[in-house]
Formats: sequence, structure tokens, C-alpha cells
Amino acid sequence: MSNKTRIARKFIVTLAGVGATSYALSGCSTSVRDTVISGLGDASNSLATTFISAFFEHLLERNDQQDAVPTVKIRFDDAATFA
Repeated sequence: MSNKTRIARKFIVTLAGVGATSYALSGCSTSVRDTVISGLGDASNSLATTFISAFFEHLLERNDQQDAVPTVKIRFDDAATFA
């Protein structure tokens, strides 16, 4: 199965889930619907924040594994072309 097929399948399942949720909430009272939608929004926001934080922690870990002091390396083969 190709990568595009997997992405398309996940998108369709997600879209169906959103449609089913909105259909199921159409019969609920407005306070219940607002509470569920607010909770889903908060959960989505927390999930996005978690992924962004994890991304930056990964970058910091990669930087810590390298030399703590920034160094500049010059190749003398190319030094004559800059002079």
C-alpha cells in the first residue's frame, strides 16, 4: 500500500469521524454540544502544544550532544579563493 493511499484513508476516516460527531451532537442540547466542542478544541490545542514542545526539546537535545562551544572550521583549500 502506498503512502498516498494511507494518508487518503486516514483523512477519510477522520472526516467520517468529524461528520459522525457533528451528526450525533445535532440532537443534543446546546449546552452539551458546546461543552463537547469546547473539550475537543482544548484537547486539540493541548496536543498541538505537546508536539511543538517535543520538537523543540529534540532540537535542544541535538544541540547539547554537539560541542558546547560554537566553533568555526576553515578549510584552507578554499582560503585562497576568498583572498
